[in-house]
Amino acid sequence: MQRALDILHLSHVEPSIEHVRVFAQLCMLEGGGRLMGIMGMRYFRPRVVTITIRHTDWWGWEQDMPLHCGEKWVNICRFPQSMKELRVAFESLERKKASVDQVAEQAIKKWEFERKDGVIMSAEGCVPSIMQWSGVSTWEGRRWLRDETGPNQLNYYVATVTWRPVVEGPADILPAGAADIQTPEQRKRKIAKPLDAKVEARLVTGMDSVSVAPLEHANVPGAPADEVWRLMGRRQAEWGENEYSYNNQDGDAGYDHDTLWHNGGEHNNYQSEDHEEGVLGFVERQSCLFWQTLILVMAYLKRKLRF
Repeated sequence: MQRALDILHLSHVEPSIEHVRVFAQLCMLEGGGRLMGIMGMRYFRPRVVTITIRHTDWWGWEQDMPLHCGEKWVNICRFPQSMKELRVAFESLERKKASVDQVAEQAIKKWEFERKDGVIMSAEGCVPSIMQWSGVSTWEGRRWLRDETGPNQLNYYVATVTWRPVVEGPADILPAGAADIQTPEQRKRKIAKPLDAKVEARLVTGMDSVSVAPLEHANVPGAPADEVWRLMGRRQAEWGENEYSYNNQDGDAGYDHDTLWHNGGEHNNYQSEDHEEGVLGFVERQSCLFWQTLILVMAYLKRKLRF
């Protein structure tokens, strides 16, 4: 992007950027360096910047950990002088909306931002805007059954907080689009503190997610979560309790044979008994193939060691 901005500047065309949205994983955001690299680009003059923290951007989302966001980036990042609004969108699952509301309210009280010209951005008096939407539950080849509200569906909840330039004191916030008249000497910015939602009971199912590929291969992409759990429970009974277990409770993604499992897609022509045999047969063939391959490898190594 810097190259494009340089070319526009050399062409005597000053880019007009109304709105920039940054999707930030917390592991990349909290250090501050990545965001400063974006905000520090030459000739980069956005009027509105939105930073979105999505459901899968939070620390420990796979283990259903409480929402937490560090504060270092808030304290060290400086934003372009052109910026009139800074928005931070906090997204998680709808069942965790109380936690999202908590971190949004904490951000209003605990966080202030600063522009490169020393102008302070405050959210005091802000009422977070709320949005709810639905999306698929598949993420990087796995379907998260634990959080589903329907086959391959998750419901999301988003609270967005807006910071604007301070005029004279924390209660005097410029309306959107107003000219800045603040001077850096008028007040000091508060030191940010981390955001922590109240600890809630984690939702643990014993099989939080399953792999998508084998169910698609067996032509059962639309099996609902309870049906997948039933099939896996039957297989566990036949092969042993721990053979296909996947439990994220201890934070260890122990992908054993259950990595062959995943639900996803539309619920089309699903007939449990017929397709159950198809899925289980597929798993058994994969297991046989594994052992055949292992025997061949061992035979090859034995021959090599003789020489």
